[in-house]
Amino acid sequence: MSRPEKEIDWKKVDQFLIAGCIGTQIAPHFDMHVNTFYDRVKEKYGICFTEYSALKRCQGDSLLHAKQYEKAMSGDNTLLIWLGKVRLNQTEYQQLLVAPNQTTVDLSDINIRQQAKIVELEKKLADAGK
Repeated sequence: MSRPEKEIDWKKVDQFLIAGCIGTQIAPHFDMHVNTFYDRVKEKYGICFTEYSALKRCQGDSLLHAKQYEKAMSGDNTLLIWLGKVRLNQTEYQQLLVAPNQTTVDLSDINIRQQAKIVELEKKLADAGK
């Protein structure tokens, strides 16, 4: 005689998945082994847990994006800046080096000068070794 099948609240499972939880976090809520839980998902929906959870996670991601966008459009400057950087690849211009007589120093010029000094030092070392 086999054990009776444990009940799964599928609405709760969907809520966990939409929130970004993984199977090993969800299965204990229904007092079952994670592999049993995965098997039950496959029985219920006809797809593997990974595929099902990816669908639900995408739903959660889209809800978060929509809420962030809504807050940004309502005037939340922090979210406006964050979404601009992440979604639109906007970055702040950074000056790396500033000299008194110019706005920025071209780093390629510094690199070329350092390479020339290295070559000069290597030549001196080679001559000293002869």
